[in-house]
Amino acid sequence: MASDSEDLDSLSDESFEFSDLEKALILISDKGGFAAFSPTKRVDPEIFVQDVGKIAVPLSETQAKQLAAKSHRASYKEDNKTIVNTSVRNAWELNPDQFKIRAPGWQAYLNKSLSFLASRLNITSPISAKLHKMLLYEEGAMFKAHTGAERIPGMFGTLAISLPSPHQGGDVVVKYRNTSMKFRTSKHNMTCAVWFSDASHEVLPVKSGYRWVLTYNLTIEPTAVVPTAAASLENEPLRTALQEWSEEISDGGDTSPLFYILDHKYTKGNFSFQTLKGADHNRALHLQNMCAELNFDLFLATLEKKETGPAMGLVYNAEWLRRYSIYDDESEDDDGEPRDLDNPLSRYHRLEEVQDRSYQAKHVFDLNGKQLASNLPVDEDLILEGPSFNEKPDIEQCHHDKIDDWGPDATHWFRASTVVIIPCAETASFLTSVLFKGVPNISALNKLCDYFINQCITSPEKALRLSQLYKFLTMIFESPHYKSPLTECQLLKVLQLSIHGTKPDLFDLVKKKNTLPLPIEFFTWIRGAYDKSVISVDNFEKLFLYALGLQPAIQGQWLALQKVNEDLEEHDERLQGIMSRAVDECLEACRHKGLQEEDGKALFSISYYQRGVKYLKTTVVPVVEDLGHSTAFVLGFLHSFHLQTSKDGTQVVYKRVAFAALKKLELALLAAREMPQDEKKVNNTDSENTQDFEYVTYEVLLGFVSTLIKLKLQNHLDILAQKVIAQANNIKAQKFDTLWIPLLNGLFEVFEENRVHLSAPCWTQIYQSLFKAYLLNHVQERPKESTLSRKALKPCCEDCRLVSKFLIDPNMRSSSITLVEKRQQHIIRRLKRGGAHIKSFVQCISKQGTLVVTKIPTRDDEAMNRWRARRLHAESLFKTFNPDMLRAVLQDQYDDIINLKLIERQSVTSNTHAVATGSHEDQTDLANTEISRKKNPSSITPNPRTGPRPPAPSSTAVSAGPARPTPQPTPKGSTLDVNESISERLRKRKAQDPLSSLAKRGPSVPSPASGRDGGSTPSRRTQTIPNPIAGAKRKFTKVTDPTDDD
Repeated sequence: MASDSEDLDSLSDESFEFSDLEKALILISDKGGFAAFSPTKRVDPEIFVQDVGKIAVPLSETQAKQLAAKSHRASYKEDNKTIVNTSVRNAWELNPDQFKIRAPGWQAYLNKSLSFLASRLNITSPISAKLHKMLLYEEGAMFKAHTGAERIPGMFGTLAISLPSPHQGGDVVVKYRNTSMKFRTSKHNMTCAVWFSDASHEVLPVKSGYRWVLTYNLTIEPTAVVPTAAASLENEPLRTALQEWSEEISDGGDTSPLFYILDHKYTKGNFSFQTLKGADHNRALHLQNMCAELNFDLFLATLEKKETGPAMGLVYNAEWLRRYSIYDDESEDDDGEPRDLDNPLSRYHRLEEVQDRSYQAKHVFDLNGKQLASNLPVDEDLILEGPSFNEKPDIEQCHHDKIDDWGPDATHWFRASTVVIIPCAETASFLTSVLFKGVPNISALNKLCDYFINQCITSPEKALRLSQLYKFLTMIFESPHYKSPLTECQLLKVLQLSIHGTKPDLFDLVKKKNTLPLPIEFFTWIRGAYDKSVISVDNFEKLFLYALGLQPAIQGQWLALQKVNEDLEEHDERLQGIMSRAVDECLEACRHKGLQEEDGKALFSISYYQRGVKYLKTTVVPVVEDLGHSTAFVLGFLHSFHLQTSKDGTQVVYKRVAFAALKKLELALLAAREMPQDEKKVNNTDSENTQDFEYVTYEVLLGFVSTLIKLKLQNHLDILAQKVIAQANNIKAQKFDTLWIPLLNGLFEVFEENRVHLSAPCWTQIYQSLFKAYLLNHVQERPKESTLSRKALKPCCEDCRLVSKFLIDPNMRSSSITLVEKRQQHIIRRLKRGGAHIKSFVQCISKQGTLVVTKIPTRDDEAMNRWRARRLHAESLFKTFNPDMLRAVLQDQYDDIINLKLIERQSVTSNTHAVATGSHEDQTDLANTEISRKKNPSSITPNPRTGPRPPAPSSTAVSAGPARPTPQPTPKGSTLDVNESISERLRKRKAQDPLSSLAKRGPSVPSPASGRDGGSTPSRRTQTIPNPIAGAKRKFTKVTDPTDDD
């Protein structure tokens, strides 16, 4: 390290040497700068104000209001004019002739403050201060950034003394070029601040209380050079060194960062430009001012040195030795764990020799203290020979597992605070040096993205910062670690910068590499920028069409078009042409995107509202016909088409598109748009990938079939029936509950409105096929009956024979045996050693004098419970249908479907055997159920008002058979709710209009969609219908039978 006495004239101006920069930084002292701030002890200036009297300190709210009443609005100078504008400066002021300072010692206090501040600013000539104003900033008061005018001859700066007055906010921000300093007057009782006239200053809004200030104009003797902010930051040796380095870089020299160790050590949470002390602050101040001019970046970093070697004797902290006994228990904590040595109790091992040494930038911060990167490797040659690391390590770890002749190894970590100087061209490479290694770090990536974007926004050197951003984005786009490196907000800002900046390659890079869709807010911004002439028409077209193409769905493109097309003037032919081209691109995109119902609606809106009916018929409809395989998309298109164009004579077009959709209809691919969460649990029999489905809403599908009926498109309905017959068995189980069953129920209301004959072949085929598939695919056949018989134990004693008898008994689930504790343990051991079958399906509970052995349900039991839950759910679902209409449309298969005979695989005998394994109450209930179902096929005729009864509780002493599941309550918003609401509307309609009832319609009500044989529906005689589930008879019900098979 060079000594301070070396002649600075010896610095070479021919080539850059590290030593040149070292010397320049070492010689920067804690004096200098363009502003200074210091808290002071409280002094009462004994201020007297006319008509108010003496102002006590600290200032009270009462006297603050009195001061405000005697004051006038503060003014400011602009273009040699005095202006009062509260939006720029909102404060009260009193002139010197309105008050007096009577404290005898005030001048001495003022002289002492001036001497101290002059020393801080490195001013050697005598200075004087002349009182200028008294200022009062109340809540909300502020003064926007401005540069002070020369109010008196020889003035070079301003002194502001903040008098004792409680307040929050009101910080003073002094800025020169790219460097700013913030003075927090609210944190201290009384403060002094000074700044040069060529530096701008700003008073931030006061949040509460009153900020009370005396301001003085500072002058220097006429023979002295007037100090300025520019002169205070000028350091010729430092500038020369940086210029030489910059020239060497231009000639292809080294661009690696350099680290200079600061005088003080700063913690991670308190390391920023504002927290730097003394000479550290001035070094950063000079560097910040010059680096911006010479294309360098400046960062703060915690530099860490790691040394490893054989450990020798302990070295104790001197302060620890003074305060504590060497035999303190704390000193014996040598467990090999890393130990933080900032604690005064710390002691460490001396290393006999350093076998390994490495350096890294543990944390890297910007000047605002925001961490940007961590654990960046550092070459030892890049550390300037300024102040060095401390001798005492900050952290130590002993490796007791690595012991040789020298003893255990130890690792020491030394930390120091540094400034990092790096050429702007290499900033991106430096900060990302570990970003693309190991596990992807999204959080670190987002921090760097925000940093480079904000630099482009705030820095006056736009071209330089845009080049940095371009290099950074190139690196992350080419990295395989990050597929979508930018957030929506970041992408939006980058595109805005690419248009406003001077880097056209930036937009081309984003366009080529980015696949992330832009937020809809982007289209609002681009339209506003176009209206304000911020961007040209060419840039608008380029950005708009690019962003529109990124939208993953047609629905998103429609929303984007709405934002841009809002209040579009008709005479703007260029913009109208761009919109027309956008519509064509949306139509073409339909051929390459995954389409859903909302996309069909969006395509109709885009075409109809942007280009009109003619374009819709001639250009769009043929494309939609070609996309008939995307059923949900076509149904969404037809839904909007029918609603908006029904009066335009477009029925022929609707017929064409509907025919195309029906010819390519795949029922198994259709799924409801939303499925209640509780129904997902009940119907969890599918494990397919839901992304393969086309999602439609129940309303759109019902509207489609309803429109076919209203338009009398019988051929289309026959095609639909054929598709249902052929594909019903392919429909997944959960799709019935959420889409197809609500559709079948909702159609009854449509049948009522359009007087459709339910005996028409197409409807009979549709309902029979879907209900059969529902029972077979969803409810499914009765599973194999379980048995309570278990494998017997090998007899070794009378107790084992007794337990074996219970185990093989098919009718007993639980047994209690009175045994002493020793015999209980014997039985438990025998059961545990009796094989996997017994251990898996038998549970023992030992009580005082009693051993309870219980047979645990098997997989067959669980399967039966799930089946019974599905069956009860199906029965509840059938009850929501109108029974008369359901019997009419199902005809001769009504009993087989409604009574679930299709899934009753086993005979009454097998069912009775299963019942025998239950409790007596369960046996009686299930036996009555089977008998009543056989005698009365209509025994569970749907009734929306009657629900299933929960099963009887099992016996507590000895129970048998797997318990039947309790029916699940109908969830809010579920299929049962939908069906109940449909049935309720039908019942009310019948009550209000008896003539429209199906039972009284008669043969004189033909329907174009009802088939070829429309006949009347005779009524069935009144009968008593027992309910096997509820266990009681129902009221007499009048049922119509369209099959006439009494």
